[in-house]
Amino acid sequence: MDKPNYTEIERMGNSASGRGGTRVTNFVIHTQEGNGTAESLADYLNNPDNGVSYHYTLAGAVVVDVVDTDLASWSVLDANPYTINLCFAGSRSAWSRDEWLNIRDDIRIAAWIAVQDAGKYGFATDVIAPPYERREGITDHKYVTECLGIGTHVDVGPNFPWDVFGADVADFAP
Repeated sequence: MDKPNYTEIERMGNSASGRGGTRVTNFVIHTQEGNGTAESLADYLNNPDNGVSYHYTLAGAVVVDVVDTDLASWSVLDANPYTINLCFAGSRSAWSRDEWLNIRDDIRIAAWIAVQDAGKYGFATDVIAPPYERREGITDHKYVTECLGIGTHVDVGPNFPWDVFGADVADFAP
């Protein structure tokens, strides 16, 4: 399948840590739980005093690279060393399926990025949707909470269109 059309902006900051030699095994998607654009969220994340970051922010077919994927972003507590994290800027875990499908193109872009990073780091492109099973692959923050037992976040929420996202990942996977 062809790469989706999007604009990529590099805006790397210092809100990152080393991976300590840990192998990357999961790509994790997140919601912002607020209003924002990919660029405004990246600006916030680039302040280390805020204590949070993602590798990518995405909204409106704009992807901002915030943390180099060779480093750990500050997204999922003890899972940071072995995850790559993308946040859908302006999104909420309480969204309905229809609200998620309103950003259909961004979902496809996220799938593309996840598959590219899986190839780069050599982890599985399996989509790990609820009910979760502990393994390598592409998943959401709720997986980290429920399956790995780390933290309390439950994004991307119960109405995320896993079927659509999974089909996109399958389209792009080798």
